[in-house]
Amino acid sequence: MSAAADRKVAGMYGSLAADERVRLLARLRREGHDAEVGRLLAATPPEHGGVYNHAIDILRRLDLPLGPIIQSALHAAERDVLALQALLIVRSSQRNRRVYASVAWRLVGYPVTESEYRALVEQQRGEPWTLDRIAGYLADFSTEDAGDLHPTVAAWLREAPDDLDDDEALRQLRALLEAAIARGELPRAQRSADGPTLCWGALADWLYAPNPGAYQPPLPVASIPALGVLGGEWADWDVRPDGEAEAVRARREDIIGALAALAHLSEEESRPLDPHPPTSLAARQAAETRLKGLNPWLPLPALRQAAVHIGERHADFRALLRAITAALETVQGEDFGGEDPVLPHAREALEEAWQQERALERSWADVGKDLGAGLLDDHPWPPLPDKPPEREEFYRTRLLEVLREDE
Repeated sequence: MSAAADRKVAGMYGSLAADERVRLLARLRREGHDAEVGRLLAATPPEHGGVYNHAIDILRRLDLPLGPIIQSALHAAERDVLALQALLIVRSSQRNRRVYASVAWRLVGYPVTESEYRALVEQQRGEPWTLDRIAGYLADFSTEDAGDLHPTVAAWLREAPDDLDDDEALRQLRALLEAAIARGELPRAQRSADGPTLCWGALADWLYAPNPGAYQPPLPVASIPALGVLGGEWADWDVRPDGEAEAVRARREDIIGALAALAHLSEEESRPLDPHPPTSLAARQAAETRLKGLNPWLPLPALRQAAVHIGERHADFRALLRAITAALETVQGEDFGGEDPVLPHAREALEEAWQQERALERSWADVGKDLGAGLLDDHPWPPLPDKPPEREEFYRTRLLEVLREDE
């Protein structure tokens, strides 16, 4: 630049008002025009020295200590996003093991001897079902099944409207059963604490009378409580000759042990899992009672606790990030006349921190869907924790004090 041009620029810089000077200072520094910052300083009159020096001090403090503080907020958000995602990975692995268990059961089946199978079928036939449970069972059939079923049930399936309310459907089917009892087609219902009951065998004989070959005994999970815990809902019977009884017994123990390990059950949790068929309905009910509440496929309580801890830990950094943003807006408006004094790399770090905050909010919502309401307890998944407004205001005030502190 020529001497004449230098004098012209110096004159222009010298004529600036104090507020114009600090705005230009912020802009030149932000855009990296260091030489122009030097010319601006050289052209600053003594009466503007205090304002200029105050602005320079703030700009320096925006680099240090504020720069590392912004980075700490960014790193905290990145850390906690990854931590929440890690919990989702653990939960996904748990769900995958549930799928693997189901596939394993479909492949191997539940081994029993011929004698055990006959005894279990008779045990199932003697099981009492409430009329409400039977009505629900009948409601699951479709019109395609009607040809194999009792004419009254078949007629109901064909005539029931597609938009029939579930409760009304159950009421109608319950009435259908009561009418069959009244006609003597079904035995008189027995009283129980849960309501009138019929033995499953009597119901099955009546229901499948048009085509007895269509009847299939319930799957093993209906008789073997351990299968309900270990994902064996679709396991089929693997019926073996009575001469293989010892091998069948060992095979059951191996299968249940392997599936318990796949479910990550501890030795103590696995102890109540009886791999062998119950000898009576009472024995089966006792086994069900022992296993009540044991569900290895639900989200682990430790996962929810870890997620809540991450959210609570991060709340302080959320308050800090809001305070940084608010303090910078205050400094920009009050100390630099609206001109952004933050260097590009620091502004980018701040924007990235906010992007990570939004990612954390999304991860928190995803964790809530997997680990939240109704899965572990009666409490809904909480919103992402926040510190009281006083904490954010404390940080904002302290940051402004640091940035504006007179040396």
